[in-house]
Formats: sequence, structure tokens, C-alpha cells
Amino acid sequence: MSRVVWSIQGESTNLLKHGMQAYMPIGIVDKGTTSEQRVITSTLAKLDASAVFAQLQEPALVYVGEVVNQRQPVDLAMLEVGAQSLSI
Repeated sequence: MSRVVWSIQGESTNLLKHGMQAYMPIGIVDKGTTSEQRVITSTLAKLDASAVFAQLQEPALVYVGEVVNQRQPVDLAMLEVGAQSLSI
């Protein structure tokens, strides 16, 4: 079991133990800002059942809560060297 998986399992167990709802969304950004980036979304209750979850590698960022449902797709081409940044 990878260190990422071990850490997320422990933290999700603690969150549930201390009253967080099992249906709370969780999002994991695996290999963030690389061409191999993946975003995995689930709930705290379903996380362990996910086969994709077992394949996580570092670095990974974990988000818990309704913010996960507010995410928007990111064009990975914007991460390429020389890509322009947008200001609004």
C-alpha cells in the first residue's frame, strides 16, 4: 500500500469517526500539474472500494467537502511551458 493511500485511509476514518457524513465528497488530484494528472472523486464511504484509489502515487492533493463538487475541468495544455496565463 502506498504512503498516499495509507494516509488518505487514515484521515477519512478519522473524519467519519468524528462526525463527518459518509456521503461527503472527496477529491484527489494525483500527480498534479503534470501531464499524467488525474482527478479522482468519490465520497468518504465509497473511497476504499475504488480500484483507481489503490493506484495513487505521490504527489497527491486531497480535498474534502462541497468544494469538490464545484471543481471545473482544467485544460492541461495551459500547464505547458510558454502557455499564457489568464487574468480576469
